[in-house]
Amino acid sequence: MSQLIMRAEQGVLGVMLTGGDQPPIRDHLTSSDFGHPVHAAVYSALRDLDGADLPPERLRAVVASTLELPEVTEQWLAELAERAPDHYRAQTYTKIVIDAAFTRETADWAEPYRDAAASTTDPVNREHLLRVSDALDAQAEVFLPTAAIDHERTVDLTAGSRATVEIASELSREDLVIADLLQHPDQAREVAAWLDSAVFTSEQRRLVFEITASTGYDGDPIDAVIIAWQVDRERQTAHLWGERTQERDPGAGWAVDGPDVEADFAYVTRLERTTVTRGTAVVVGRELLIAHVQTEIHASTTTISAQARVVQPARQVGIEPPLQIAPTVDQPQIER
Repeated sequence: MSQLIMRAEQGVLGVMLTGGDQPPIRDHLTSSDFGHPVHAAVYSALRDLDGADLPPERLRAVVASTLELPEVTEQWLAELAERAPDHYRAQTYTKIVIDAAFTRETADWAEPYRDAAASTTDPVNREHLLRVSDALDAQAEVFLPTAAIDHERTVDLTAGSRATVEIASELSREDLVIADLLQHPDQAREVAAWLDSAVFTSEQRRLVFEITASTGYDGDPIDAVIIAWQVDRERQTAHLWGERTQERDPGAGWAVDGPDVEADFAYVTRLERTTVTRGTAVVVGRELLIAHVQTEIHASTTTISAQARVVQPARQVGIEPPLQIAPTVDQPQIER
């Protein structure tokens, strides 16, 4: 999942390269928050140029000449600016970068507790320190794979999600609903009021729908990076608390419906880029809901019928049922 964090970091840099003021980024990020060293270097160079008031083209030229890194060319910087999210989404991208940086930092917190446990002579204190270190290790094991970035990974944008995600010629009906909400999130407030996520037939679709619908309902920014990050965080939290037991492939994401399941970021990106008619979520969503209700009613009716069916015990041959003797009742004497 480092590809997702790479896109988030590049999105933040792209916004800064477009020029103008971006207080949410500069006020909350440091170069150490970037997982890839090339991204960290670009951010440091941009911060050093604060107040220079350079036009975007000149800004990119100065950064490229200052860093003298083979990866950082004016063309690469221009592509970052071209693919940058708008300022509304940039705030969420900044939060993702900060969250990932915090996760990477806390991955090393368990070691001091283990060292302290080894040096203490108090058995009670030792047990407490070991429990803390074990809890931190468990958290790092679950959350770190999403936040970690290979320092050797290329920053070439052609190796990113735009090149590796194929756009489908057509989508399934369930995917059409999600794609419409991703591309037209203002419909989420209407659809979320009546469409039950139980109509979706895979965990991945249910979870992506729930997060997309709730995010759109609240009016928060939506795109593939933002939704995929929230989906993965939801999976991680559930896994940490023992609500899910599936294993994950650090390079591909969570195996939620089988070993060949599409990674969340690739799945959401594909839906985001496949053309879908506005209003499909309402029309197809109602069809899915009607079909789901009909299926539930049929299943309930079948269950009730099976429970109501009384099976008579087989009568054993040659054995007569016991004679039932009616109780006697004293009758009053009738005088003649």
